[in-house]
Amino acid sequence: MSISGDIQVLAIDAETRHASPAAAYNRVYKLAQKAIKSGIPHIYKKTDSTLRGNIGSELVALLDAANQTQLVFAPAFPKNRRVTRRGIQYCGDTEIHKTAFAIDPLNPITTSNIKDILQSQTDISIQLSSVDAYETVISTTPTDKTICVFDASTDEDFHRLGNLMKDYNKSALMAGSAGLAAILPSVIDFSPVQKKQVLHGEFPLVIVGSVNQTSLNQIQDARKNGFPVIALTPEQRLNPAYFDSAGSDAFMQTVKQTLSQNGKIVIGTICDRKQMEDTSAYAKLLNIPEEEIPSRIVNNIGRFVRKVLDSEITNTFVIFGGDTLLGVLNSIHYHGIIPVAEIFPGVVLSQIQYKNKNLLLATKAGGFGDNDAITRICSYLLCRQISP
Repeated sequence: MSISGDIQVLAIDAETRHASPAAAYNRVYKLAQKAIKSGIPHIYKKTDSTLRGNIGSELVALLDAANQTQLVFAPAFPKNRRVTRRGIQYCGDTEIHKTAFAIDPLNPITTSNIKDILQSQTDISIQLSSVDAYETVISTTPTDKTICVFDASTDEDFHRLGNLMKDYNKSALMAGSAGLAAILPSVIDFSPVQKKQVLHGEFPLVIVGSVNQTSLNQIQDARKNGFPVIALTPEQRLNPAYFDSAGSDAFMQTVKQTLSQNGKIVIGTICDRKQMEDTSAYAKLLNIPEEEIPSRIVNNIGRFVRKVLDSEITNTFVIFGGDTLLGVLNSIHYHGIIPVAEIFPGVVLSQIQYKNKNLLLATKAGGFGDNDAITRICSYLLCRQISP
């Protein structure tokens, strides 16, 4: 692993959420080993604040690779209403297994008990820490490998935890959501960097690949606020040849005209639950197994974005859904993005390149944000010169 000297933070997408527990373990273990051998002093395993994926096996992989016995794990993200109380994960006041994440098509959440989730993939010790017990847990180094799960309901909790991690030199191995990650500059001594001027956003094309109810609510709110909304047809979602055929030209022309006339557009994988049923019916006609539907949709959205870029319709994208973003980046053969600003909690503005063209990219996880997220993101892109 060779890293340029001016890079202070390197983020690697391990793509483990949909892998098997064993595959996730191996991938994280190898990445962590390479990082340690390269002299990287701090490793932070970013996890989903709704606890989807192979969290247990991945955290054990970190402990094994680093040959340490204690890992700090704080999965809360208070700014997005994800909090941890008594080892239970909540979205607002609702346990996460009672929310829309219970019906996630690929990683349904069946319990909100963090210890149970971790122990479904590992038998190592799990220690729960209330806010009042932070210092007691942080100041002690266990003899056996232990994942220390910390409650948190506010950013103030995280700042207190971060100060203790610094005081007791416990920042080498950490895990959690973007909530804990946000306070790391106060824990780790980063060098100051010169902020860069970035492009001014124009004609944002919003692509909502997520089928989380939060994203669907955001589409409906955008429609009420004057955003033209187009839902992909079952063929556009699932037929791998569609966006490489002449038959897609009329659709692309519609997208171009709508952007030109309105200055913005929302393209949704689906815009309501009825369209999920249409997708399943079309998949049966093509003999596509149900479990392949999500990856087919993601790949087709990637093909669509590539065609948009080749048509030079816009250079500004807003993408909802981590799998959707990955599908887009794979389609344009671009495997690194440069974050430049946080638009609001959970929404990041980045720059990427495609065929020597600079692009603006705002991204958000499907389950994040209030109903007006699309309006707020596009107002940011359209109404100000972005200078983070």
